Amino acid sequence: MVALLLSADPDLIGNVDAVESAVTQTAVPLTTDQVCGSDTPETVPNNVYGWGLIDVEAAAPPLPPAGYMIYTPFGALGVFAP
Repeated sequence: MVALLLSADPDLIGNVDAVESAVTQTAVPLTTDQVCGSDTPETVPNNVYGWGLIDVEAAAPPLPPAGYMIYTPFGALGVFAP
């Protein structure tokens, strides 16, 4: 998931705090009745699911619309067609 996120937004490379924030802030919270330590059934993050279900689509920047040319410092990559 992190590799996909860094590929979609190269400005995040080396910015561990921003990557962690993107993952934790967009995760779908999951709770459990399996308590561990000071966890309660409503605790998020918890020791079973952590922050929850990773939501890559919410964490990554949106893709360009179909038909747009994608440019990089090395030239055009071609027309984006999902």
